[in-house]
Amino acid sequence: MEKIYVMISRAAPCAAPGHVLTKVFKEYRMSFYTDNEHEKGRLATLHWLVHPPETAAEFFLYGEYAFRLYEFRKAFAAYKHAANEEIGALFKLGWCFMHGYGTATDKRKAASCFGRLLKSASEKEARHRYYIGMCYLYGSDSLKDEEHIWYLFANCSEKIEAALYEQGLFFIDDRKSFAKDLPNAVFYLRKAYDMGEERAVFAMEDLFHLYKKDYPDHTELVQAYSWRLGRILRAAEKSPCREYYLRLSDCYRQGFPDDSPGNRKKFLRLADEYKRFAEILPIEDDAT
Repeated sequence: MEKIYVMISRAAPCAAPGHVLTKVFKEYRMSFYTDNEHEKGRLATLHWLVHPPETAAEFFLYGEYAFRLYEFRKAFAAYKHAANEEIGALFKLGWCFMHGYGTATDKRKAASCFGRLLKSASEKEARHRYYIGMCYLYGSDSLKDEEHIWYLFANCSEKIEAALYEQGLFFIDDRKSFAKDLPNAVFYLRKAYDMGEERAVFAMEDLFHLYKKDYPDHTELVQAYSWRLGRILRAAEKSPCREYYLRLSDCYRQGFPDDSPGNRKKFLRLADEYKRFAEILPIEDDAT
């Protein structure tokens, strides 16, 4: 099958992809992600304190709120509560099983959730398309119709920022139908991050590292690391459990970009301490 090129960005491919990455990145405004997400989180916290979820749709939204705060056990319980009635909750329940968010990793249960979703969802419903595309992309070992999955992501009306993130990955990962195209990867990832998809900034960082380039906005990157660490730390302190403290240990072990030797040493010491603490905590049952 012929490779697909979707040239959206204004930068033309050249023999120096690292240079192209930096050029394309600078064509788009810098993200206000951390400020926006902090305010969204504050307002959501106030909302849920006054209006606890009641309907399936509300439990799904509450699960999404908890998921963004890295409170995965709370998110898992909310998705589980709503999964029989809310298509987004059913997908995220499967996603939690697939990756071990708030529960033990169980690929069989993940596949069951994705299978149920594909039977009940309709591509005619724009809000279903992202979830259907994700089930095709990650929930099946069969041959994937990448062009159709791209169509679903490009025409969804829910989780648009997450769809943009996946579209960016299409131009990075080895695909049968899509050629590697670094300017386009940055274009989609940049848009995804500006719309609130946290994973996009770390994907862009990996791209720049791949070509031995510094991330163009060091402050933005450090803020993203700090914002992630703060939420992971908060989740562990608020609801101590092995899963949360192991995730906190991993975060400290990864450290911050271009950190000083002194701070790096401090972070590694904290990583070891949190790991030892996690190992004395009991292994949790599934969140209820």
